[in-house]
Amino acid sequence: MALHDGVVLLDREGRLVANNPAAEEILGLLRDPASGQMRFAGNRKPVRPDGTPLPEESLPYVLALSTGAPQRDALLGLQETNGALTWILMHADPVFDPGDSRPKGVVCSFANVTDARHAQESLELAKHEAEESSRLKDKFVSLLAHDLRAPIAAAMSMVDLVASDSRTALSNENLEALLAVNERLKQQLTLIDEVLSITRLRTGKLRVHKRRLPAAVALSAAMGLKRLAEQKGVRLINDLDHSVELAVDPLLFGQVLQNLVSNSIKFTKPGGSVRIFIPPGQGATLAVQDTGVGIPADRLPDLFRTDIKTTTVGTAGERGTGMGLPLSHDIVLAHGGTLRIESEVGKGTTFFVDLPPHHPVVLVVDDEDDLRSLVKRYLVRLGCEVVEAVNGEEALQVLKAVDPALIVADVQMPKLDGFGLLDAVRRNPEIADVPVIIVTVGTDVETRDKAFALGANDFVTKPISPNDFVPRVRRFLT
Repeated sequence: MALHDGVVLLDREGRLVANNPAAEEILGLLRDPASGQMRFAGNRKPVRPDGTPLPEESLPYVLALSTGAPQRDALLGLQETNGALTWILMHADPVFDPGDSRPKGVVCSFANVTDARHAQESLELAKHEAEESSRLKDKFVSLLAHDLRAPIAAAMSMVDLVASDSRTALSNENLEALLAVNERLKQQLTLIDEVLSITRLRTGKLRVHKRRLPAAVALSAAMGLKRLAEQKGVRLINDLDHSVELAVDPLLFGQVLQNLVSNSIKFTKPGGSVRIFIPPGQGATLAVQDTGVGIPADRLPDLFRTDIKTTTVGTAGERGTGMGLPLSHDIVLAHGGTLRIESEVGKGTTFFVDLPPHHPVVLVVDDEDDLRSLVKRYLVRLGCEVVEAVNGEEALQVLKAVDPALIVADVQMPKLDGFGLLDAVRRNPEIADVPVIIVTVGTDVETRDKAFALGANDFVTKPISPNDFVPRVRRFLT
């Protein structure tokens, strides 16, 4: 599609033949006093989108003339001697005589996109400034929380010491006051820990390490609240099928379920119930449903925000930090899922945790393209997502952004071999527990023993047989 703001026709030598009035203004065309013909002004220099000079041979119309191929959506700037820039988006279409393969000229159509370019730059700058502001805020909150945690923990220890010292003659009234102080300090410490977890998630310092595990394992912390529920007269019901498995970070997702169940118990009256189940036809969704007091519709949009205080007192006077739901929301997001709420005042609330389909990520490291391709084919058949690296150094860079369920690495590679990669993985606490299968050329006992000594979980030999390789992989993905 042509761009109609400006149009020029150039001959095969790149000389200006014709133009419309808009082109004169956009390109700064000048009329030669002697010939009366229009020509390009010499005071405008073409530049690339990054501001570097654009050589003449790379100009769209020159490329169209030299290659005979149309040039589409070429963005370039025309820079004045004073630094001012006019940005244009150009099409260059070669023109041919019948039977001639060499262009006899080129038609260039273009639009002045300077305003749009400036708007985009302003938007990108505003986005960068907002991200930097958010990063600095998260860093400040993290430092402040760290500084507050130590004195609060120390104060709790002192209160415990005084309250438990048999030599201290405290009246029942003073003892109750001291215990109340300790409870408030404990709440503040919980608040600080939750704030720290939120900032670590948002800054990438806290990574999700997904593992496939029985739902009962992920639920263990939440079901630990059963005694608390019974003391309040609330039934805690686990309606999950024992065969259900989840692909989650055991500790972080366990905290989500604990927060949701605790919140439901808090707002459910004696005689009510809290139920954990999978909604019919929603195998990737976990639900926590209560028969509590419900949440007003106007408060629902703010429940996951950290900048708005939404916490209220429970049905038995329980107090919370107000950070449990925002933290749970961020943890679920870090899993690639969503956390939803349905609630009706007087009838109860249901939290839905929607988890994404699980495709275990496997990092394959080998400098041989054919072997990586073969291993990838086997893994894809198992429903895996495959990430590749050609040596140990590249694999370590990949591991900064990817959390694999398994690493398959060859021993002999340039730069950093399989042993060096294995050693680096085991020394890094963030990824030290990732299973590693080492690939060797033969069944050399010394090589195998060294791999196991460095922490390899298993090994396979070349040539790789699917009958040997696939069962070994399955052992680490189930």
